Amino acid sequence: MSAKRTGGLIPCGPPPSASMPSAGAALLALRRHELDVYAQIPARLFQQLQGSEAGKKDFVFYTKPSYSMLMAGFNTQRPALHDRQTRQALGRLFDPAGLMAATQLGQGNRTVGLLPPSNPFYNDSLPLPSYAPAQATALLRQAGWQRQPDGHWRRPGLATPLALSLRYRIGDATYATAALQFRAAAEQVGIPVALVPTENSVLTSSLQAGDFDLYISMMKGSPMGFNFAPILHSASVGSDNLTRFGQPATDQLLMTLITEGNERRKRLLLRRFQVMMQAEMPIVPLFFMPYRMAVSRQLRHVVASGLKPGYAAMALSWATPEAIQADSR
Repeated sequence: MSAKRTGGLIPCGPPPSASMPSAGAALLALRRHELDVYAQIPARLFQQLQGSEAGKKDFVFYTKPSYSMLMAGFNTQRPALHDRQTRQALGRLFDPAGLMAATQLGQGNRTVGLLPPSNPFYNDSLPLPSYAPAQATALLRQAGWQRQPDGHWRRPGLATPLALSLRYRIGDATYATAALQFRAAAEQVGIPVALVPTENSVLTSSLQAGDFDLYISMMKGSPMGFNFAPILHSASVGSDNLTRFGQPATDQLLMTLITEGNERRKRLLLRRFQVMMQAEMPIVPLFFMPYRMAVSRQLRHVVASGLKPGYAAMALSWATPEAIQADSR
């Protein structure tokens, strides 16, 4: 976001924003003082800027937990992925802890499900998803898959061995890293994975049409948003329910969650929902992302937030020359 001065204050209404073609372009604009607020900075750029003398002199740095979750989703209508044990097996080939270290320098929050650990309705009795290839192969066998002499997995009734296509948005380093990690882990246990990096302009339509086995994306939530029907109810298949998951029991629970007004009952329902989602595993929750932000020292009243864009834009104002001089002492 590039804020232009008018008198001493940001203009009324939303501040003007600058759309940057890349993180590198945004970082260059920030260093040239053409950008006063850079929100959602990639981890390594944030570390680089925070560690530089110019960065320390010109900017204040903020990191907040966000409600954006890196996740993987299965096409549950594919015959090979229709049963939950197969999905559970494949979910154990993701390495949430390793991915958080590799892509976010260890910052972020792992989670058992679709709620962040800070949420009062978070079910902390559930185990965190973790990388466990031995468990993955055991679950595959329980699901009826048999390892063949050639190393592939086959199941009676299916004409082809277990092999997956994985879609993600092209140009995003975090998605690409997660995809490469999963492919390497899957291929080590005999499951070929074809990566399909896809332009954003066609990604949504491809996912809505079910043209994938697995996808990696970001799920964006809110502090008290408990309506998961658009992404998990069977009536939403073909629109926002990209996993095409839906069962009578979960459909009913999702609708009850929307209307339940009693906090104690809602807590019980949400804990049950998290148990069901971990068992069915249409979605593999990897971790909640941090929001990182660099703000010019010439700005005041910066209120960092875990919600996009990462700050309260209307609260910003310019510092007086005296305040800026005092900061530099």
